[in-house]
Amino acid sequence: MSFKLLASAFVRNNFWLGGRLIGDQWQWVGRVTGPILYSFWSESEPNGQGGETCLDASYDFTWNDLSCNKTYHHALCEKVV
Repeated sequence: MSFKLLASAFVRNNFWLGGRLIGDQWQWVGRVTGPILYSFWSESEPNGQGGETCLDASYDFTWNDLSCNKTYHHALCEKVV
């Protein structure tokens, strides 16, 4: 997928990034697990509002915490090559 196509998809959608708040620490979940050691949070995020515990990327590529009950139509994943 080209960067231009990816960027246009972000304008319309948020993407789940494969991270969750577990206890008091943000963690990668899935095939790659462990603590998230860097971040690119949007201003005033993470705010945990309403039990938000899933890591999401917004249209401007910054991170946001959202409810894990949200239906995501897209996800960004790491692939070992």
